[in-house]
Amino acid sequence: MPNNKSNKINAQLGYRRLKGGVMLMKRTVVVLLSLLVVCLIAAIATKPKSLASKYADAVVPGNVNICGTDVSDMKFDEVYSLVSDIANEKLFSISITIAGVNKSFVLTADSIGAYIDVNKVVSDAFSGQATDAFTIVYDENKLMENINRMSTLFNLAPVEPVAIADSLANEPAFIYVDGADGYALDTEHLFNEIKSCLNEKRLTALIEPKLDTVKPKQTIDDLKANTVLRGHFQSSYGASSSLHTPERMLNILKAARKLNGCVVMPGEEFSFNDYIGPRTYDLGWAPAPGIVDGSTYENQAGGGICQVSSTLHIALMRSGEDIEITYRKNHSWPSSYIDTGLDATVSTGGPDFKFVNRTNKPLYIFAFANNTKYTMDVYIYGEPLPEGTKYEVRAVIDEIIDPEPTKIVEEPTWPQGYKETVITSRKGYKTTCYRDKIVNGKVVETVELYKYYYRPKQGEIHVGTGDPSLPKP
Repeated sequence: MPNNKSNKINAQLGYRRLKGGVMLMKRTVVVLLSLLVVCLIAAIATKPKSLASKYADAVVPGNVNICGTDVSDMKFDEVYSLVSDIANEKLFSISITIAGVNKSFVLTADSIGAYIDVNKVVSDAFSGQATDAFTIVYDENKLMENINRMSTLFNLAPVEPVAIADSLANEPAFIYVDGADGYALDTEHLFNEIKSCLNEKRLTALIEPKLDTVKPKQTIDDLKANTVLRGHFQSSYGASSSLHTPERMLNILKAARKLNGCVVMPGEEFSFNDYIGPRTYDLGWAPAPGIVDGSTYENQAGGGICQVSSTLHIALMRSGEDIEITYRKNHSWPSSYIDTGLDATVSTGGPDFKFVNRTNKPLYIFAFANNTKYTMDVYIYGEPLPEGTKYEVRAVIDEIIDPEPTKIVEEPTWPQGYKETVITSRKGYKTTCYRDKIVNGKVVETVELYKYYYRPKQGEIHVGTGDPSLPKP
């Protein structure tokens, strides 16, 4: 064979390798690393033995060109080496950049599983068939996997508008904050753009991704439609001076301020004790009367805040059937500020008050204590009740039970005529709580919610039986 043709081929191969090297040096580090993977794969690949055996003694027929290079009269090893180099150069040249604002993603041959069927090109050459341009085959599934990865890079979730309960206002109020559009990568459009580049042999390309606007799921008008009054209840602590001592009022005000603005999400369980927190003197709670051991009043940190929990309890029951009271306990005896049977006692480390929001939207709680009018108000806001519908709760006293006669305990160390009431005698009550559903002013349904038994309390009085001159305890 003439050496001139071999020299020409070797020169072309050298030029292609040099050109490929220059191109690689111009790539970014990320692209370079990906291309090196392809290069290594090509470098370690071996010629198929069956193909090499088939054409071991053959030469390419005359007038056969591969991508502009005359391979006539070449042997198998020469052709295979030439085609492999050209194929690697083509694969190396794949660099499709998808560039957005401050974000970009580069696709290489390895990214899309691209390859060129070298064996077919070589076989065609020995069959006398020229190849003007290589067909680049790629894995569409792998391409789509990479496009889906790009989605996490380019996508921006919309910002939903929010309704914020204004806890600084003197009445129920909301602050509405508008949302913002997001955007999402149009994966189908990008897939077709990349396919066009590959099919049209535009192997080095820059594509600006098409981003579709994604609107927030809600508008401020939607929020306003679902932040309406569902129920309200007001209790009073002005009936007697014992209900509005400075300490008790301080505790009521402190608990109301903590509760005001509370948001309970759909499906969430609210715990009064968890939300308000422990009541201790170190945390600023004042000493005020609370029931101890079910028999007497004693000062305790946070005494009186059952006025808040009981008011909340009734406001919630008046706010619809889809608010589930999951834990509630009555006091040991009826409270003067709430109808008998409707109270809800709470205590640090003891009884709690809990409910679950079974509505489809958040519930907002507003709580206000007025220490001038001695009133405690709780408002429940959320999605609206059916038009014309409201709820009322009531407790019926089914039976009143007299206590045992007061127990008299003699105290010989006390002066005669002196006495102290240690336990106040109290009647017992059996009660039933009902909720009425009222539609357009008429009761259409009455549901029994629960029964409760306040046990009677036997009184106990200690009387002095000693010498009248003894000192009083």
